[in-house]
Amino acid sequence: MKPTFKFNQPETEYRAAKPELSQSTIKTILAQSPAHARYQLDNPTESTPAQKLGTAAHCRILEGDKFGKQYAVAPACDRRTKDGKAIYEAFQSEHGGKQIISADDFEQVEVMAAAIDAHPLAGALFRGGSAEVSAFGSINGAPIKGRFDYLHDADGVIIDLKTCLDASPDAVQKYAVNYGLHIQQYTYSEIYRSITGKAPADFVFVLVEKNPPFGVAVVRLTVEAVKAAKTEVNRALDLWQQCERSGFWPGYGDNVITVDLPAWQYKKLEAA
Repeated sequence: MKPTFKFNQPETEYRAAKPELSQSTIKTILAQSPAHARYQLDNPTESTPAQKLGTAAHCRILEGDKFGKQYAVAPACDRRTKDGKAIYEAFQSEHGGKQIISADDFEQVEVMAAAIDAHPLAGALFRGGSAEVSAFGSINGAPIKGRFDYLHDADGVIIDLKTCLDASPDAVQKYAVNYGLHIQQYTYSEIYRSITGKAPADFVFVLVEKNPPFGVAVVRLTVEAVKAAKTEVNRALDLWQQCERSGFWPGYGDNVITVDLPAWQYKKLEAA
């Protein structure tokens, strides 16, 4: 496939489209092994409640006009009773094909959306561009795809939305490491480069807390942090391409693995 952006592509169509390789697959290869990445691709699992809430929040914040077409709020009824069952069956009949969200989750999503809209910078970042843009490109000769949460195509700015429990600076630093934000930014930036011939002008993460007071933080990673991802991504791509050629997807290896204590544990022992 020629490197390209696809606007207004349904997510299910994007998920099913080739290539299989994405930034999430790269993260799995790096954090675990090619065998784990292959298994996840071949055996997709149902989203967790937290992931479903995040998906609903993305839809409401990024594509507010589509939220009502894709989601329906479950009625307040006791489905253990005859009347409750009848109410819920009528609700399902009326909203067939839509994803069901509880009233509590709906309220939570609405408040998160309002918090971002009220934020002078975050609110502006999600206006004037395109939401959920599929991007198909290549890195080091490996075909790869990505799904940009929000793209200001004319300006070359990519915005990524995250829901989290804590958006304070210290927590965001840990979040960036735990969820590989530098891996994601480097990968998406290289996909963008393969399509346009140049790096994106900017890349910003917007984090919104899931609980009161629903704090919002706009985050930009340092140049050094993103550069640090290059070696890791290239290693994962090399492994991916080797596995595709050989048909062999290795796990943790057959040799003894030597494991040391983390630096913080040594400091704790010294202090004790």
